[in-house]
Amino acid sequence: MPISRIDYPLQMRIDPKPSNPLRILVKKSPQMLMKFGAQMPVAISIPSAVRTDGMSVKPKIVLGCIDTGASLTSIDINLATEIGLPMTGYSEAYTASGRQKAPTFAVDLLFPTLEQRLYKNLNICSCTLPYKVDQDMSPHNIGILLGRDLLAGWIMIWDGATSSVTVSC
Repeated sequence: MPISRIDYPLQMRIDPKPSNPLRILVKKSPQMLMKFGAQMPVAISIPSAVRTDGMSVKPKIVLGCIDTGASLTSIDINLATEIGLPMTGYSEAYTASGRQKAPTFAVDLLFPTLEQRLYKNLNICSCTLPYKVDQDMSPHNIGILLGRDLLAGWIMIWDGATSSVTVSC
C-alpha cells in the first residue's frame, strides 16, 4: 500500500526575534530526573513596575520545577507573602484535586542558568507547595512551578535515554 504524503505550507513568525537564543542542559541521574523532574534555580523579586527609586530589591533564589501539566506558573503562597509580592487578584486554577480559586501576584523572574534571562512584570498564580524558608535548594524544596504560560516561549527536549533535559529560549 503506498504511503500518501501531504505537504502543508509552514509559516513561522517569532516576534520579537530573540537577539541571543540560549541553550542549557540539565543532566541528572535517571532516578533523580524521574523522581524530581527538571528543576532549575529561579530568582524571584518584586516586579519592576512597582519599585520606587532607591528601593533595595534582593531577589530570593529558589528551586523551580518545570511543570508541563500546569497552564499557569505558580508560586508557593507563603513564599509570595515572604517576598512581599503585590497581589493582583484571583484566578481559577484547575488542579488534580479540582477547581480552586487562587490569589495571583505580580513578579519578576530571573533565570541564572539561562544567562540571567529576565521576565518582567509577570502575573502568576499561587498554590501550596512543600517550600520551606529555612531549607536549602534540595530537590524537595520547590518554591515555584514553571507552567506552560512561561514555557510557551521555550523549546524543551526531555531525553530519557540520556537522562537529560535541554532548554532553549
